[in-house]
Amino acid sequence: KSKQRRPSMNASSCASFDPGDRYEVGGLKGAGTFGQIRKAVDRSTGLPVAIKRVSNVFFDRKDCKRILREVRLLQHFKHENILALNDLIVSRRGSGEDVYMVTALMDTDLHYIIHSKQKLGRDHLRYFLYQIVRGVKAIHSAGVLHRDLKPGNILVNRDCNLRICDFGLARGVDPSEPTPMLTEYVVTRWYRAPELLVASSASYGGGIDMWSVGCIFAEMLGRKPLFQGRDALQQLRLIVQTLGVSASELEWIPHAKAVEFISAMGFQPAVEWAATFPEAGPSAAELLGGFLAFDPAGRITASAALEHAYFGELHQLNTEPEAPRFCFGFEHEGVTGAELREMMSQQCARFGRTVPPPPPPLLTSPMPSSRLVPPETPERWWCGDGGRGRRDEGEGLGAVADFSTRGKRPLLDAMEQRARDGRRADTSDDSATSGDELSSELRSRRKLRTGARTVHES
Repeated sequence: KSKQRRPSMNASSCASFDPGDRYEVGGLKGAGTFGQIRKAVDRSTGLPVAIKRVSNVFFDRKDCKRILREVRLLQHFKHENILALNDLIVSRRGSGEDVYMVTALMDTDLHYIIHSKQKLGRDHLRYFLYQIVRGVKAIHSAGVLHRDLKPGNILVNRDCNLRICDFGLARGVDPSEPTPMLTEYVVTRWYRAPELLVASSASYGGGIDMWSVGCIFAEMLGRKPLFQGRDALQQLRLIVQTLGVSASELEWIPHAKAVEFISAMGFQPAVEWAATFPEAGPSAAELLGGFLAFDPAGRITASAALEHAYFGELHQLNTEPEAPRFCFGFEHEGVTGAELREMMSQQCARFGRTVPPPPPPLLTSPMPSSRLVPPETPERWWCGDGGRGRRDEGEGLGAVADFSTRGKRPLLDAMEQRARDGRRADTSDDSATSGDELSSELRSRRKLRTGARTVHES
C-alpha cells in the first residue's frame, strides 16, 4: 500500500501565501512542516495581524480535525487573556486548499522575556501570573484542557498584557463521563505533570494545566526551567527529588512499577520554595507549592489560585469571567471528510467567507481515514525564536516513563544505542549530554533494573 504524504512547503509555496486583498502580507514569523506564519496589515483597519497558513487542510482527516478544533476554540473564547480568531479564509491552491487563520499580532512571548536581560520585578511576575491563571480559569470553565501550557505558548505585548495561544492539543472534559485517558503525548516534557509521567492508564483533569502553570511561575522566578529532564524517567526523578514525595503521596498512582521506581529513590525532604526563591516572598512560595503538589487531588485549581493572597488587589479589582461550555462532538471518529468540510464552511461563514468547492477527485482519496504522514509539532503564533521549546518529537508513548524490567525496554534500548554512538540522550532539543555522562546514568539504571528484577523473581 503506497503512502500518501502531505505536499512539502517549498519556495514557490511561500511565494503563494495569499490570504486575499484585505491583507498586506509582510515578513515570515515562523514555518513548520504543515504551515507558516507571517505578519501582515489588515487594510480595512490598518492594524497589524498575524496570519497562519496551513496547507492542504483537507488532505488528512486527523489533521483537519486538529485544525478545526483550534479554529473553533479560538472563536469560542471571548477573553482578554486568550488569543482570538479575527478572520478565517479557505482558498484553493493547485489540487488542494489552504486555510488562513488571522489573529492579533503580539510583540513577543513569555519564553523570550524570561530568558532575556529584561529585569522582572515582583509586580511584573504577579501581573503575568495573574493573567495566565485568569485565562486558564476561563478555559477550564468551558470544559477544556489546554494540555500544552508553556512560556512559548503565552504571547505578550509591550504593555505586559498577555494571551494564551496554541490549542492544537486541547481536549474536552465532560463531567458526565470518565476523565480522559492519556493519548499519544501531551504537554512539553519540562511542564508535564506527574500523572502524565507515571502511567499510560491514568486519567487526568485540569490539574495537568495547573502543574504547567506552576512550572512557568518557577521559571519566571528563577529565569530558567525548574525541571529539565532529558527523558520521562529523569523528569520524574527530578520532580520526586525536589518535592520530597512521601509514601502516602503515592497511593493515587495505579501503576505498581511506577510506585516501585519512585520508592527506590528513597524519600528526601522537600525543597523549601521560600529559600529557593527568597526575593519572591512567602505568599508566592505558598502559591507555588499549591501549583506543584505531586498528588493531583491536592493541587490548587485556577479559581482557588485567583483568590490567593499573592494576587491581592489584582483579584479584587478585576473580573474573572468564565466561558460557555465547549462542545467537542465534531471530533467523533465517524465524522467523514465531507462533514469536516461542511463544518469548516460553517466556521468561515461566521466571517462572511465561503469555502470553495472541492477540487476534482484524485486517483487516491485526498482524505485518508488514517494518518500516513508524521505527526505535526504545531507552530506557535509567535515563532520569532527559531523554534525553541519544541514539544518532544518522536517520543510518542515514551511521554510516559517506561518502568518495565522485563522484555520491554524501548526507552533504555534507545538510550544505550545513543550512548554507544556518543550522541545526545533523547530526540528533543531541550538539552544534550555527553556519552560519558549518559553511560554513568545507564549504569545506575541497570543496577536499579537488576535490583527490581531480583525483588520480582523472589
